[in-house]
Amino acid sequence: MRAMAIAIALFLCQVCNAQDEKPGLHRFFLDYAIVKHSLKNDQGVFDELMALNRLDPRAANFLAEFWWSKSRRDCSAVANEVAERYARRGTSTMSEAEKDRLVKQAREEIDQCRYGVYYDHWDEMNRMIKQRYESVVQQQKKKSN
Repeated sequence: MRAMAIAIALFLCQVCNAQDEKPGLHRFFLDYAIVKHSLKNDQGVFDELMALNRLDPRAANFLAEFWWSKSRRDCSAVANEVAERYARRGTSTMSEAEKDRLVKQAREEIDQCRYGVYYDHWDEMNRMIKQRYESVVQQQKKKSN
C-alpha cells in the first residue's frame, strides 16, 4: 500500500509540474488569459503578448518560459503537498476514472497557485511584455526603412 501511495505521489508531481511540455503555444499564454479575464477584469496586455508571439516567437516564448518557470518554482512546495495529499487518497483498487479525477483535482489546485503568482506579479509581467513588444515593433520599423 505504501509503495502504491508513493507511486501515485510521484505520478501526480510529474503530471502537475511537467504537464505542458508539449509543442505548440506555451501554457503561459492560456494561464495569462485566464488570470486576465477571471482575476483582473480583462486588464492586461494579452493582445500585445499575442502580437509579440507573431512578430518574434522567441521573445514571446522567453517571457512565457520565464514566468512559467517562476510560477513552477514558487508553487513547488504546494505541488508536492497536493501530490502527497492526493496520493494518500488513492488506493490500489481505484478505477482509472477515479485516478483521472484525482489528477484533475490536483492539477486544478496547483493551477490556482500559479494563477496567484501571476496575479501577484501582474504589473511586472505586463511591463516586461509591453517593453519587449515595443522594442520588437521598433526593430521591425527600422528594418522596413
